[in-house]
Amino acid sequence: MGRHECDGTADAAGLARGALTGFGYGWQTAAAQAVGVLGVGLVGLTILRAGEDQFGGLLVLAPPLMLIAWAPAWLVFGLAWTLVG
Repeated sequence: MGRHECDGTADAAGLARGALTGFGYGWQTAAAQAVGVLGVGLVGLTILRAGEDQFGGLLVLAPPLMLIAWAPAWLVFGLAWTLVG
């Protein structure tokens, strides 16, 4: 129901279901997310090594949340990144 068979476009309800459940995205999205998660984790480790325990800890703990395909996990990750920035 999320895709029209005639032209391959997605309807709004199908996109919303995909965003809320984490399904419907291709390997490109998963690869981009993995690169982002890895990068933020490395930045967090670097900040921890510099002695900033609170901010570095946030950035080390937030990336594993990105592995959960759930919208609130993205909000927690965004909050952690915003607090650091």
